[in-house]
Amino acid sequence: FFFAFCMICCAILSFFAPLAFADVRPYPPDVPWGPRWGHEYVTRLLQDQFEHVPHDLFYPQEDANKFDGAMSVVETFNTSQVHNDSRPWYEEHHFRITAPQSSRGYQYIWGQLRGVPSWIRGQYFRVANPIQHFSVLPPIVGCGVPPGATLMETSHGSCEVALNAGFFDTHTFACHGNLVSDGEIVQNTAVQNVNFGITRNGTFVVGYLSKEDVLRYDFLQLVAGVGWLVRDGKPYANASLALEDMATQETGPSFSTVLTARTALGHDAAGRLLAVTFDGVTPAEGGSLYDME
Repeated sequence: FFFAFCMICCAILSFFAPLAFADVRPYPPDVPWGPRWGHEYVTRLLQDQFEHVPHDLFYPQEDANKFDGAMSVVETFNTSQVHNDSRPWYEEHHFRITAPQSSRGYQYIWGQLRGVPSWIRGQYFRVANPIQHFSVLPPIVGCGVPPGATLMETSHGSCEVALNAGFFDTHTFACHGNLVSDGEIVQNTAVQNVNFGITRNGTFVVGYLSKEDVLRYDFLQLVAGVGWLVRDGKPYANASLALEDMATQETGPSFSTVLTARTALGHDAAGRLLAVTFDGVTPAEGGSLYDME
């Protein structure tokens, strides 16, 4: 998958991390994808433990269609900004940040004890008026079909920026989770992984959805990830990973803590679409799920 344009603060969820190593999968390869339980259980668990609803709705404010110059999220980064006056609705920043020491130190990498870099490189994107500048695009050959071509050969949608999106089966190439592309429902599953979507009236929908929710919200774009990192401006990864049944999976801890390339998608307090990507090579460089949080 890739995004046709993408852009994290009030709500953040995580997406694809490279699956070159079996132990970084969120779920074992020999079991069905996703949590073992359904939407009713997730709804009840959220209500009992956190007094939370399963998903949040957020309608952008009027000033979400422009930039106010405030980039508080990246002010502490060592950044270089890419700006183009022909794209006033789009900001792109390249950064290098100091990583938390708790996620670094020395690790056995490919059989050798090596020091792990104390920094993370990546990109930060921000988009105003996202309803006109963001699409979720499945592979041009469709889900479940071997790509047989390079990214450049299969890219479509006149994308300014293309990012990794939803997870997929690396053997069958089947797409995992809910998927709506430019108003067309490609997949409507009951799998309880976190979702990020935009409806036709511009409302952001973030969280856990039933099959009925996918139909009633009239989505323009919708994609499923793994891990709701920030909710209402507060860290939410641990609660989310438990909901998504990774605490009981032998692969869960590795998936959340391994250093790798990662992508996170969300929105800020005004309703601008945001995305952060970490560059990385599993398991030697990149960031953990908690580094993104």
